[in-house]
Amino acid sequence: MVVAKNAFISMRFLKKISDFIIYGNFYIALGAAALCWQTFYLLGLQVKSVIVLLTFLATFFIYNIDRLLAYKSISGLKSERHIWITENARLLLVLTVLSALGLLMMLFFLPLKIILFLAHLGFISVGYSLPFLGNGKNQRSLRSIKVLKIFLITYVWMAATAWLPALLTDVLFWNNDVLLIAIKRALFIFAVTLPFDIRDYHADIKTEVTTLPQLMGINNAKWLAIGCMMLFSVIGYMQFYPQRAGIFYALIITALTSAALIWYASPKRHEYYFTALLDGTLLLQFLLILCFSH
Repeated sequence: MVVAKNAFISMRFLKKISDFIIYGNFYIALGAAALCWQTFYLLGLQVKSVIVLLTFLATFFIYNIDRLLAYKSISGLKSERHIWITENARLLLVLTVLSALGLLMMLFFLPLKIILFLAHLGFISVGYSLPFLGNGKNQRSLRSIKVLKIFLITYVWMAATAWLPALLTDVLFWNNDVLLIAIKRALFIFAVTLPFDIRDYHADIKTEVTTLPQLMGINNAKWLAIGCMMLFSVIGYMQFYPQRAGIFYALIITALTSAALIWYASPKRHEYYFTALLDGTLLLQFLLILCFSH
């Protein structure tokens, strides 16, 4: 009995730690930093740790801001994630302020072109959740515009993790390798984001946010995401095979794993299916590229 009780206490403690890391948005921010690092590596450029850290902090800040701005609207929802957010809103606020201070300090060490580039991404990211369109009670955020939600996420992630590293190192956006990495990144982010619209299917209907799964149906949305993964793999083949075959194999494994997770996505799945497994494909891709490149 004592052993079982201790094991139960240990499991509860581990669950609290994992909830903090995942629902507190450390995990997704780490995924963004990993994709940024990956871009430097794929372009054969020296990794700029300041940009990797910047990507982590910016993602952490934006995701927590989104949770705080939606605090009132999610307070009545009963999912594990929403309950954790409402119970830890003050902690999220403290973490958000600290990350904002960190970002402000970093801006003093960045070139003006990087700051200007980040400014437009910041505007889109904050406007994604903050109602500023329209007047009075009819004000809407960018995410509430029909079907725009997923395209905003895809663009910001692609720009922050593919274009930003290139911009810092003066590599042109239309450089062939940068262009292919950016297209692959957009396809990948679009594909792994669509299941989150499936997860939020009923909540989005209640809040009058129109998404692709609502318009196309859940199964058709899954096929669209898997089609994006197939195109992602084809471009990976064109770019890396056979000269850098290891990277291509890493991308294929990531695509197959992601496609399986996409296919079995459902509004009834546990929160961790999305926030741990699907978001985990960002880190999986990074780790596989590291392993297969050496």
